[in-house]
Amino acid sequence: MSASLVLVALVASLTHAGRASAGDKELCLQASEDGQRARVAGRLIEARVQFVTCARPVCPPIVRNACTGWLDEVERAVPTISVGVQDARGRDLLDARVLVDGRPPPDHDAGRSFPLDPGSHVVRAEVNGKLYEEHVLVKEGEKARAITVRVPLGAEPTPEVSPSALAAPSASSPPGRSIGPFLVLGAGVVATGVGLGVFFAGAGAFPDNCRTDTATSERGGTCAKTPEDPTGAASTDAAVSAVNQRNIGLGIVAGGGALLVGGLVWWLLDSPAQPKAAAMRVSPALGPGFSGLAWTGAF
Repeated sequence: MSASLVLVALVASLTHAGRASAGDKELCLQASEDGQRARVAGRLIEARVQFVTCARPVCPPIVRNACTGWLDEVERAVPTISVGVQDARGRDLLDARVLVDGRPPPDHDAGRSFPLDPGSHVVRAEVNGKLYEEHVLVKEGEKARAITVRVPLGAEPTPEVSPSALAAPSASSPPGRSIGPFLVLGAGVVATGVGLGVFFAGAGAFPDNCRTDTATSERGGTCAKTPEDPTGAASTDAAVSAVNQRNIGLGIVAGGGALLVGGLVWWLLDSPAQPKAAAMRVSPALGPGFSGLAWTGAF
């Protein structure tokens, strides 16, 4: 390669370096001016970005040194906050959506503090579709200030309950009432209704030509003769059957009443507040010709 070619290449390289240096110098000067204006206006975040630009090694020494000092001052002045959301009991609501001046803060889920300009700010928390907000005044130089948005009692998310927790009642919870008393009461109502029906059916079947003491009188002579029953015997048989039917109805009503009383007593004694079995148990007792209650247990 000739000496003339080497000289041309060196001149071209120096020319390119001079142009690049002039561009960096202009950028550094502009960043220093913009940073100062932003700092005076209170936009410290923007000022910090500009001072980082003019503090680079490519900037002229006088500009670089000034911007480095200003950057240190701005770093100390920029406030930082962290945001939390709690319910009325002081528990953290991790599912709450947090916004600061309408934007989600950086590293909120990690619980870290973040920088912002000094002044008035609005911190909002969204819980169950409702917004709760705090208006705060962040002062210059504050570091790691904790801002907490309080959510009223009842507005916090309802904790999920596992199916196993719903299926398995707590051992310490008192048992509910037994279904037995209600079954006995139901049987008493049914028996009373059936007994009344049988009783009134028998009363309606009693012949009009017979006396009311027919069931206890001798056969014949207790019912008046009619053209349909010349001897009165058929009327007497019908009267005896009707009286028996009435008596059966009264017996069923009495049994139903006993079941009602027994079911009521059982329900009163079957207290749900006792976790252990009661010392005395009441249960209905039914048998041929009788009905009532049976008490069993330790005395």
